[in-house]
Amino acid sequence: MAVKTGTAKKIGPDGKYIDKYVAYTAGVAPASRPQFALVVVMNDPSNGSYYGGAVSAPVFSQIMGDVLRLENVMPDGMPQGAENLIVMHDSHPQGRRCNSGLQGRIALHFRPFSNTGAVMSYSCPLCHAPLSRSDNHYSCPQRHQFELAKEGYVNLLPVQFKRSRDPGDSAEMMQARRAFLDAGHYQPLRDAIAERLRHYAPTDLLDIGCGEGYYTHAFAAIASRSWGLDVSKPAIRAAAKRYPQVNFCVASSQRLPFSDASFDAVVRIYAPCNAEELARVVRPGGWVITATPGPVTYWS
Repeated sequence: MAVKTGTAKKIGPDGKYIDKYVAYTAGVAPASRPQFALVVVMNDPSNGSYYGGAVSAPVFSQIMGDVLRLENVMPDGMPQGAENLIVMHDSHPQGRRCNSGLQGRIALHFRPFSNTGAVMSYSCPLCHAPLSRSDNHYSCPQRHQFELAKEGYVNLLPVQFKRSRDPGDSAEMMQARRAFLDAGHYQPLRDAIAERLRHYAPTDLLDIGCGEGYYTHAFAAIASRSWGLDVSKPAIRAAAKRYPQVNFCVASSQRLPFSDASFDAVVRIYAPCNAEELARVVRPGGWVITATPGPVTYWS
């Protein structure tokens, strides 16, 4: 979801404008999909300097009960200090001012961005330009367009990149694996990786070869934002229906549809991947967790 900096946006009951200080989300996600609240921290109202970040919708809902209504929003009336936060969200377009006690709570779910930065989104699998969301599709400046399925996932696997008519696991294979996983056979592996991720505390996480989302769901409870990718359309469809809080896409692990340095953590469990692509999408200082089959993994 893109982030824009606005030179003027009407907020506050008095209808006044605040110049140069507003960051807001572009596009509105369906009600069933997570949205992001934007937090702008005012450092120095005299020169307009600020930093901000994205907060997930559940966190936004939790803090809104403690947020004070913003009465005066003109720059010359803004109190000094970084503890004065303005929360912007599609459902609360007028804005709110947080008291200082909320700063620590928000910081736990805070992702900085620059004045011209953007919240991570998909990139076009054909031309690699950033994709922007509009209603029920994603599109790039070259007018390549990718429809958003009713389940909430997007198919970013063009036909020319498919190695077969229906790549990846079939619906029958996916259902059989799901039954096996739901029986708890791989829960120790999932728990071990989740514990490691808690130590890293990633903001943006990608699960490559996510299948029907068994592992991704657990990891999404740790990362602020999570993505699941698989070449199997039936698996991604099932994952998106079951776990709407995760961003799922049909795509090839050989051509990851993300811009450079998009993720703090990438997880790859028994999934093939292009090593160069893997290195490309991980941020400096980020982590890659790989689980590979051992000698007895596939014993029957």
